[in-house]
Amino acid sequence: MVRTGLEASRFVVARIQCVAYFGDSQQGLYFFRLGAIVPRFVTAGFSQIMSFRHQIRVRYGECDQQGVVFNANYMAYMDDATEVWIRSIAPDGDYRNLDWEWMLVRATMDWQSSARNGDLLDIDVGIVRFGGSSFDFGFIGSVEARPVFRGRSVCVSVKPVTLEKMATPDRVLQLLGGTVDWDVPA
Repeated sequence: MVRTGLEASRFVVARIQCVAYFGDSQQGLYFFRLGAIVPRFVTAGFSQIMSFRHQIRVRYGECDQQGVVFNANYMAYMDDATEVWIRSIAPDGDYRNLDWEWMLVRATMDWQSSARNGDLLDIDVGIVRFGGSSFDFGFIGSVEARPVFRGRSVCVSVKPVTLEKMATPDRVLQLLGGTVDWDVPA
């Protein structure tokens, strides 16, 4: 990460690579506030498209007797990547303060190759579809650029505490950014 040196009222502007996608560019401006990473983009009429990369080191206990990640753990990795991303875009680092939560409706995954104990598994997560109250997270997992899995989680927006279905709030849609065009399972 390279800091630009601009600082104003507790904000530091930094340039982070491979997180936000604007056409052919793979760089985006991020504002750091009180320890939380908050993406802010000026797009001059273009839809902002954003994804997030989460990295997990595969632990021994997550592998089966063959020494590869047990298949159910990929779903846990997808869930972890989602929560870390949503926390990173919440203005104060806590999505619960957005007066919004989400619940999983359905999850699918296509396995492509194995991750093993000690591997660094990169998980890219982005929004692949928006509905009125539902949306889909897409996932691409890889180890050293070798494809490992692709997945999709269909989720619905709910009110905190009551868990009643609700329309996804505009402020949440803005934080999530536009959709990414990824080949993930339907």
